[in-house]
Amino acid sequence: MAVLALKDKKADATESWRNAPAGRHVDRDVREHEYVIWRRG
Repeated sequence: MAVLALKDKKADATESWRNAPAGRHVDRDVREHEYVIWRRG
């Protein structure tokens, strides 16, 4: 699991980790607190 900050509240969740390793995906977009949770698998 990885928790990454959003650049701003209008940014797409995938922008938080542009070069995410293969197999990683956005699990949760917590827009109100400006972070994204990524998971593997």
